[in-house]
Parts: sequence; structure tokens; C-alpha cells
Amino acid sequence: MMEERRSVLITGASRGFGRALLDYYSFSGWRVVPLVRNVEIAKRLETELPNCKPIVGDVTHDKVGAAVRGVLREVRLIDVLINNAGIPGQAVQIGSVTPLEVNALMQTHCLGALRCTKAALPFMQDGKRIIVNVTSRFGSVIRQATGEYAGQAISYSYRIAKASLNMLSVCLAQELGTQGFVVCAVHPGRLRTNSGSSDASTEPAEAAEHFANWVDKIDSSMNGKCFDLENETFMKW
Repeated sequence: MMEERRSVLITGASRGFGRALLDYYSFSGWRVVPLVRNVEIAKRLETELPNCKPIVGDVTHDKVGAAVRGVLREVRLIDVLINNAGIPGQAVQIGSVTPLEVNALMQTHCLGALRCTKAALPFMQDGKRIIVNVTSRFGSVIRQATGEYAGQAISYSYRIAKASLNMLSVCLAQELGTQGFVVCAVHPGRLRTNSGSSDASTEPAEAAEHFANWVDKIDSSMNGKCFDLENETFMKW
């Protein structure tokens, strides 16, 4: 009897690291379910990639849950959920930061992950049950407090949103770990994307392969932990 094809849902999959993950998983034989905002992009992905079933939706809107559930009823089973959707912030000083910008990043990075996780959970009960939230080194309160990134112009909104995503990861791990899920957060490295940091050093495709190999090794002992993929070490929250 052939083993059933593994499946992965990737949010923010139209470009950058999300697209690199999508390509890697697709050509590795996984069934891929990319969440994108644009209908035309979704149609193109479905044509270009084998075993691809796109979802069109915006993680910042509550109705994304219905879009996710609608497609997953056809897919039926998701083994791995990767909450990757994200946007950069701009303001790096209190004088210019606005609640509007902070809210936009919170809606994408943290609440977007919350919405998509809630929608996907019923379809993950019988699979590998792995949830990975793509975080950032800049979301570590401990690293920030010790001055590790002193002197770098990092937006308030981005740091706040990623720190919130880290707390969401802990909350999910504490609840879902008792049900056989493994919830992790991971910093994939300093990626050379349009929104990458000034010290970016890694191509998205390289990071995607490294990330996917790391996901394959996830076990229950990693539930509730944050991993720095660049330095191959667990990262303090």
C-alpha cells in the first residue's frame, strides 16, 4: 500500500521565503496548499506546480477562516501548517511610530497566524500535527533587552508583532501539546528578500531547504520551543 502524500499549508506563499518554501515542498513530492491574496497568482501556482491547491485569502481578515476551511474540505488532511505571512514595518523611533502601523503588523504576523491556525486545526487531527510559526531574531525580548541588536534600525511594529507571535506559539504549544501537536517557532535566518534586513546573508531557496529538513526532524521534545535556524540553536524568547 502506497504511503499517503504528505501535505503542507503555507501562508504568505506568493513571494520571498513563502514562495521558496512552496517550491521546495512541491518539488519534494508534498501536496502543497499555498495561501495567497491574489486570484491570478493562485491560478498560476495551480498550473505551474504539481499537487497544488491554492487558497485565496487575506490573513488580516476574519473571513480568511472560511476560505481556508473551504479548500481544506477538499484536501481533507494537513500534516504541517507554516504560518509565514508577514510584512515589514517602517517607523524605528517613537516619534514616528503609529498605532495604525503596529496594528497592521499585528494583524498580519500574530492575528493572521491565529486565524489560520484555528481554521486548519480540524484538518490536522490525523496527520503529523506540526505547526511552525515563522518568527524573527528581532522578536526575542531577551535578545533585544541584552542589547544584541543595539544600533540597528529595527521597526517598533515588527519587533512587537514578532514578540506577540512568539507568545501565541507558547500558548498554542501548552494547549495543543497535550493533544499530540508540536508547535514551534523558528527564525529562518537573515534572508535576502525585498523586506530583508541590511545584514541579510542567505538566499530564500537555501533557507527553505534547510527549514524543510529541520521540520522533518521535529519531535514532541521541541514543542513550545523557538529555534534559530541560522545558528543551529534554540533561541530564548
